[in-house]
Amino acid sequence: MNKKKWKFFSTVARKFNIGARTFFVSIRQIMAKMHGQSFYCVNLSATESTETMGIVINSDLTVSCNSDDHYGNGKIGYLKNNSIHEILKDTVASDYRKKLAAGYLPIPECSNCPSLREINKKEAQNYVQPEVKEIANIMLEQTATCNIDCLSCNRDALYKNRTKRFIDIKDIENISKQFYLNKVKNIYYLNLGEPFVSHNILKVMKVLRENNPVINIVTSTNGLFTGQRVKTPSSITLQYNLCHLAWY
Repeated sequence: MNKKKWKFFSTVARKFNIGARTFFVSIRQIMAKMHGQSFYCVNLSATESTETMGIVINSDLTVSCNSDDHYGNGKIGYLKNNSIHEILKDTVASDYRKKLAAGYLPIPECSNCPSLREINKKEAQNYVQPEVKEIANIMLEQTATCNIDCLSCNRDALYKNRTKRFIDIKDIENISKQFYLNKVKNIYYLNLGEPFVSHNILKVMKVLRENNPVINIVTSTNGLFTGQRVKTPSSITLQYNLCHLAWY
């Protein structure tokens, strides 16, 4: 398939995906209402769960409630202005939790988000203002840059949405300290970029380990960079390195 046809095909597929999500938001809200249910979000409630990867620190230091935030709908704060703990307690996250408890999905990405849970309406109120003591899991998108262009990933929208494509080492040091203070157990060093594109990935791993010696660090890769001399030692510092196949 040539570039022109691929561009057309991928644009149509992505527009269909946006429309489908909007449709399923309505369906899920109607079904929940019929059964007297509401919603809560595992990530926004800082509920410890091995099933989800937690909130996401993006490459431009914005923080999103979900890992599929190509369009910026899920942004709940900015790490330059507030700590992780403050962002979870702040206005945007609080507003999202209130809408969920009332039976509404605040953004289209909620429709197929693995962190969304249905719950009895009365019980849902317990998750509106949760007491955030510690954060079990968190995702760290050190880079939004990728070396391939998969159909499922809207690179154009993502690059317009991210004001920076890499997190600087100085900011990684601050993030690493916040992970320690919030007693983070698992760092998912991945999101909408290829982690091994980063030229300073080994340095990042060392900084994360300095403040969090026993933390689990997990990443995902398409495997095209891991064999390089600079990249291989960084792979060894990880608990898990998940290789994935992509359609591109």
